[in-house]
Amino acid sequence: MFVSQNHTDQIYNEIIDFPEAQGMPSLLSAPGVILNAQIAAKCQSQRKQNVIPANPFPLGGREVGARDYENLKNAALHSADAARDENLLQADVQTFKAAAIFSSLRLPADFAGPDELGWGPLESSLAAGPSHLIAVSTSSWAALNKAGESLLQCDLVDWFAPLVIDDEELSIFNPKAVYDQHTGRWMIVACAWSESRVFDGLNSSFLIAVSQTRNPTGNWWGWRLNANLNGQDLTTYHATSLGLGLDSHAVYLTANMFDREGSFRYAKLRILDKTPLLTGGEIPWFDFWNLRNPDDTPAFGVRPAHTFRAPGVEYLVNATRDGKTLTLWSLKNLPKAEPQLQRRAISTAEYHLPPNAPQAGTTRELDTGDTRIVNAVFRNGLLYAAHTVAANWEEEENRSAIQWFQINPGAGKIVQHHIFGAQGYDYFCPTVMIDGQNNLVMVFNRSSADEFPAIRFTGRLAIDTQNKLHASSLLKNSIAPGPSAWGGYNGAALDPNDIKVWIIGKYPTAESVGATWIGETSFMSGQPEMKPK
Repeated sequence: MFVSQNHTDQIYNEIIDFPEAQGMPSLLSAPGVILNAQIAAKCQSQRKQNVIPANPFPLGGREVGARDYENLKNAALHSADAARDENLLQADVQTFKAAAIFSSLRLPADFAGPDELGWGPLESSLAAGPSHLIAVSTSSWAALNKAGESLLQCDLVDWFAPLVIDDEELSIFNPKAVYDQHTGRWMIVACAWSESRVFDGLNSSFLIAVSQTRNPTGNWWGWRLNANLNGQDLTTYHATSLGLGLDSHAVYLTANMFDREGSFRYAKLRILDKTPLLTGGEIPWFDFWNLRNPDDTPAFGVRPAHTFRAPGVEYLVNATRDGKTLTLWSLKNLPKAEPQLQRRAISTAEYHLPPNAPQAGTTRELDTGDTRIVNAVFRNGLLYAAHTVAANWEEEENRSAIQWFQINPGAGKIVQHHIFGAQGYDYFCPTVMIDGQNNLVMVFNRSSADEFPAIRFTGRLAIDTQNKLHASSLLKNSIAPGPSAWGGYNGAALDPNDIKVWIIGKYPTAESVGATWIGETSFMSGQPEMKPK
């Protein structure tokens, strides 16, 4: 990790100009404070309802203004640029082949996750430990056992209350959870905004909670890190569209930074030394900001990988403005050394902004988002990622569909990628995870003019036919239409047994009511689907 600093013994504090970005180490943060899950859960039980907090930056902010974004989404419905190549498209069609059915993902258990009352973007994240699950929704988190029994639920405002200054009110958004397989600790991170602290540089924050043991129902450590800072330099920019990654010795946060007028300024990467996170200590960090793609355009929606084992490098990835490449970032982050960030362009088939999705029961369409990568996973030398793009299935109008990637970052090339969807349906908000045998699992949402938003999942065995996913299966149907501001992500987490993958998705249960649903998945067999003759 980079050399740490404190307020009296600074190593250096000048901005470092790299070709890819600017960088600077921080001063030490304040020590962690104790967060107690049982106390926060009691506050939750006293609330009459769990209201989704106001998010001043809906859906993580856009690279263009609201009006331009609306025009682009409308144009995406009939754009001739939508993917049409039958060699690139895979239709989500059920099969009757015995070998395929036998080797498909199974769903031995599924149950309800946290509910939401309120109208706004629905977001969900999941972490899996040896005996527990943590499910995070837009405004709360819950600890469950693996039979689906809720052990406690905490409102995020109550949970992070010990980090609040005076009587300020925090808007908390983009919450994410992860179980750190390297240390056996749980982590919950989120972005926060406080209008009342706008004049002293604390209006934009990264909130971090780390459990003190493997038991998530006890004490945690909590920190509030100033997101307005670039290293030690204070800015007026705020963070949104939070990305979370980790490896054996550091935690990586990424964000899109916006000015007060809502204009995108740059992407940012914050590297956190993991050691003080485990002990409640003062945290040093290193910031990279103004990240730029190899063509010198601003990077947007950079996602750090959840890294398994200890490969010695952390990878990050983002889609690019031209829709022809991905930017692959390689971060070398060695002890007592300045972190080194490198980038390279990975050529892809062209991809474009997806249209919005119709849904049953209303003329209100679901915002399927832009082409930013949702999450990334690195394991056994390969990087996996997915995003939503435009596709055409020989219909008059384009559809949103899911493009997934398997990348060899060492060679700098895509090993596999394909676009998954179906005629008459829109597919969006994919999240991927990889099990211990390099099998892929992906959870996503689907809707149509005759179908409420549903949570579905698919995957592939590592030995399956190249570029092919299995037919999708249903996790949970909705019984009502959803809000147009749908949200950016679902969740997937690998069980410590390296076989099961736990998935969570969002869905509406009634007008103005959102919910999450959790499933346990795994492959029944290592037998691949037979190649077509």
